[in-house]
Amino acid sequence: MSCPFYGFHLAPSTHVLIDSAGNECPLYSDAHQLSPCQMERAADHPDIALCPLDDLRIHLAAHIRANYSLIRRTGPALTFADWERNHPQEHRP
Repeated sequence: MSCPFYGFHLAPSTHVLIDSAGNECPLYSDAHQLSPCQMERAADHPDIALCPLDDLRIHLAAHIRANYSLIRRTGPALTFADWERNHPQEHRP
């Protein structure tokens, strides 16, 4: 398994993930800074099943899947759940 969140960042004060086409993680970012994938920083392959997320961030991941939309570099905006269901190979390192 890889990470469906890899390469996105949260748009401040919205329920939108934006495709950054790079090493970013919306689960570690906040409104004031963007953060790279913590696993990749540790020279590991990004994998949501092995991610060192704490319980709060695991809850955030479920919330994002259910309530957020994403803006990709190409194509229309989608809900995160629809994108994950219909585009299983995108943004998975």
